[in-house]
This record gives sequence, structure tokens and C-alpha cells, in this order.
Amino acid sequence: MKKNALLIFINLILINSFCYSHQSKDSAIASNDTIKSIVPISEEVFVESANTTLYLKIKGQDRTKPVILFLHGGPGDIFLGLLSFEVYAGKELEKDFVVAYLHQRGMGNSPAVADSTQTIKNHVKDVGNVVDYLTKEFDTPKISLMGHSWGGLLGFYYLIEDDSKVDRFITVASPINMEKTNRKSHEETLKWAKAENNTNAITDLTEKAMPPYNFEKQLVKNSWAGQAGGNIGKNFSFQRIVTETEFKEFKKEWQIAQMNVIKAMFDEINSSNIESQINNTSIPVLFIAGRNDTYVTASCVEEAFSLYQSEKELKVFENSHHLVYVDEPELFVQTIKDFITK
Repeated sequence: MKKNALLIFINLILINSFCYSHQSKDSAIASNDTIKSIVPISEEVFVESANTTLYLKIKGQDRTKPVILFLHGGPGDIFLGLLSFEVYAGKELEKDFVVAYLHQRGMGNSPAVADSTQTIKNHVKDVGNVVDYLTKEFDTPKISLMGHSWGGLLGFYYLIEDDSKVDRFITVASPINMEKTNRKSHEETLKWAKAENNTNAITDLTEKAMPPYNFEKQLVKNSWAGQAGGNIGKNFSFQRIVTETEFKEFKKEWQIAQMNVIKAMFDEINSSNIESQINNTSIPVLFIAGRNDTYVTASCVEEAFSLYQSEKELKVFENSHHLVYVDEPELFVQTIKDFITK
């Protein structure tokens, strides 16, 4: 039952310091000063934003390293969208960066909010307030921003308004035109269903889930898209999440809250099309896609990449579905490191 629910919705640092007899006194002092400057960080804070507060976890082995703010997908997907990223990729990234994990408004450890406040405009304000907090807290003019799925669309919305405090952006399996994204998702999922001779899927996709989409039709389409392309959860371990995070269960209230926010934001997100706006920002952008993704197809990400006119890179992960960081975590982490540190 847990697996089906997940399909639907969609440190101490160890320092070894050896002082050799061959070192000069000055050399030893310099070494000690370097060690003192390496300060791990593990904090949980609440950031004020637009009549609510936002829970932010900040982790890293050296607080002087570059900062990455991660925006999870959904909207409202704490389990697959945030905790899996933290476990499969975040912990490795924390060795070289300070990683900030935002629980978006009304979700996870962030307090409940009225459905009427669940708007793109408020989410953009939230990102702005968290970016402001991080730049001040870490005394840095700019941070890096990463968003997965809806989180990538949200990241673009924020950057279109103000990119002055972001140096690089990573958009992972994210749409920029929802009508095209939904149409391609339906096409690829139906192609899979026919290849598999899955009569139930074919019937649902041709009779109950043809675009354009309302809320109910998209739920049907997404349930099959999660199974197509090799299955979104093929490399996902529920046990690993509850073992390696402070959350020991898939909380029912998360599922309820996610359904509420999806319903509240459905029309606004589903009509999103920022193709003509993405060049209002000019920072370097890394576009990431999963070749087997049947939610946001690789072709949709490739088209977004072709539209972007400033410094950019494209990486298609050949063995990944929508959760790229779960399917190919080592390659994912190295790709992020290479992009941010170049």
C-alpha cells in the first residue's frame, strides 16, 4: 500500500591532522589555522515568509563551502521529492557544499497554511526569502539553486523575477510548458502500454486520461506514467529513507496535505508556460533529464535547453526515470559538482 501511495504522489567531519617533525613551526601554525576554519553545520531553522514560516534544514561538513538550495517537486512531495534526494544525493553533496533542504509552505515540518495561500506567487516569495536568509547567514552574495520537477519550474519563476543572488541553476526533470509536457507524457506512456500489451493501461489512457487534463484525468495518467519507462520507483528503497532520515514512516498527513496543495494549485500549474520568459534570466543553467522519464520526457527538457540562450549545459541520464538522483546517484552527484565548481 505504501508503494502504491508513493507512485501516485508523485556530521561530524573527520579531520586527520598529523604534525611531522620535518614541519617548521610556521607550517604547523598555518595547518592549525586551516583546521579551525573548517566548521561543520547541521541546523534546522524557520524562515519567515508571506504570513507563514518555512522549515529549512541546512547540512554540510564545512560552512565556508558554496551553498545549494534544493527545491523539491510535487507540489508538496516531501517523501519522494525531498527525503529521497537528501538520502540518495544530498548526503554526498554535503561533503563538498552546504546543502539547504526547504520544506515548501504547508508541507513536512513547515506549518499548515490555508489552501488559498498555495499560489505560485507565494511560493516565489518563499524562495526569495529563503535565498535572502542563506546569503546573509553564510555571508555570500550568491548561492546555487537546484529544483526537481515542479521545483525546477518554481526555480525558473523565481529567477525570471530576480536572479541577482543566484550564480548557477540546476533544473532536474522539470517542465517549462505544462500543456506540452502533459501531451508528451501521455504519448510516451501510451507507447509503453501498447508495447507491453497492457490492456488496462491502454483503456485508461485512451478512455479516461486523454489530454487536456483536469485533476482526475491527470491522476489516472500519472499513475500509469509512474509505471511506464521501467517504473519510477525501481531503484527506490522505502527502508533506506526511514533508516537514514529522522522520519520513520510515510506520514498520512503528508499525503493529505499533498493532495490539498495539488488541488489548490492544479489549474495554475497546469496552465504554466514560461517558454517566452526563461531568457529573462541569464545565469548558467544545467538542464538534467532522465531518458526513461514518462512524466517530464527527455524531449521536453531538450526543447527547454534549446530555447535557453545564455550559458547552459544538458545532461541526459540514460538509465533514469523521473527520480534521476535515485536511479543514477553517483553520476548525478558528480555532474552537480562539476557544474558548480567550474
